[in-house]
Amino acid sequence: MKTLKEYINENVNINEKTEESKSFTFDFTGMENSEDIIKSLTDQENVTVDGDKVTIEIKKDVNIDTVQDILQQSIQTLRKSQKSVNNEEYGQKTSKLEKTLNDMNTFIDEINNPTEEE
Repeated sequence: MKTLKEYINENVNINEKTEESKSFTFDFTGMENSEDIIKSLTDQENVTVDGDKVTIEIKKDVNIDTVQDILQQSIQTLRKSQKSVNNEEYGQKTSKLEKTLNDMNTFIDEINNPTEEE
């Protein structure tokens, strides 16, 4: 029979393990230049396009630098646009895209540079 301490340690270790893969969906519905953004992402590896939605599958040791660059530049441009500043709803959509990008970048860092406990 396990002690309470052993049980807790096992569960903590299980919960701290990072996922091996994760999907992130970017919804470009109603965004300026969305056709161009989606077109530039269409033929990239680990990218699925469904209308105005782009889903990126992140896996350990898979290089998606090009996809990251396209998304970073596109979303940054959308966030700085006059429409984003003047239209609150549009600004919230661009903010959501930016948050998804930040979450994706964080996940990439976590799976490619896991912290090891000693």
